[in-house]
Amino acid sequence: MKPLLISLTLSLCLSACGGFGAANVASCKALYSSLSCGSVNLSTNAATCDAYDSTVCDVSAYFDCVRGHYVCVNGQFDSAKMGTIGECSSKAVCK
Repeated sequence: MKPLLISLTLSLCLSACGGFGAANVASCKALYSSLSCGSVNLSTNAATCDAYDSTVCDVSAYFDCVRGHYVCVNGQFDSAKMGTIGECSSKAVCK
């Protein structure tokens, strides 16, 4: 009975609190689909984004921000730009 109650409570909260799952998954997949530079291709990792479907946090803006920090220059990701990804941490919103 407890697992059912917990599941029902979580479902109600996701509905009432905004349920950010679809936006989170879409932004995560957009991030991974853009992660191809030179010999590095991380787009196959997009399947891991489905885990964000059930979160009560809106992390879509975070993924959008991170995507802007992966800049491909001469076949390599710009490490200086990647070093500023921490700026994106404030973009995740949990209620």
